[in-house]
Amino acid sequence: MGHRWLFTGYTYNLTAKTGPVPNDIDEDNNILSAGSISILLPFPIANFTITPGSPVVNQMITFDATSSTSPNGNIVSYIWDFGEGVNNTTQFSTVNYMFTQYGNHKVSLTVVDSAGLNSSIWKIVYVQGLRILGDCNGDGIVDIMDMALVASAFGSYPGHPRWDDRADEHRDSIIDVFDLVTVALHLGETG
Repeated sequence: MGHRWLFTGYTYNLTAKTGPVPNDIDEDNNILSAGSISILLPFPIANFTITPGSPVVNQMITFDATSSTSPNGNIVSYIWDFGEGVNNTTQFSTVNYMFTQYGNHKVSLTVVDSAGLNSSIWKIVYVQGLRILGDCNGDGIVDIMDMALVASAFGSYPGHPRWDDRADEHRDSIIDVFDLVTVALHLGETG
């Protein structure tokens, strides 16, 4: 015997009654109560990305949770914790935040769906300290390797196959001549 549950999120009581048993005088006690079963809704799935992928101190970072999903309907609340005593609750999947200290920062996101269920995820975001202008690869010297890094990403933007946020010296989300000139003007400088 099987049964297909039509609705999730409810508790069903299971009771079975048998028919007449041979030589049974009282059929009223032929009831088996097996307790109850709860059919639970699946939880939402929290996820987020950050742009740029290698942020620096005092740079605006976009936290994007549009990849969070819920099989129960919509995500209705995004609760962000940036680990500096700063929390942000919003109905929008994308927020911006700027760290003022370099190092590792634990960022957590809790999503709440239209059924009231929630799920959380956290990621460590490494924020780089201030660096030498033009030192795209962060090795402490502005040299031909930095020029090559910018040249290989030239003309790209976030999402483009050649995008490398380290080459975006001007932090304007496009690798262009201004980034190349910045590296060229600082060639030979060391930290």
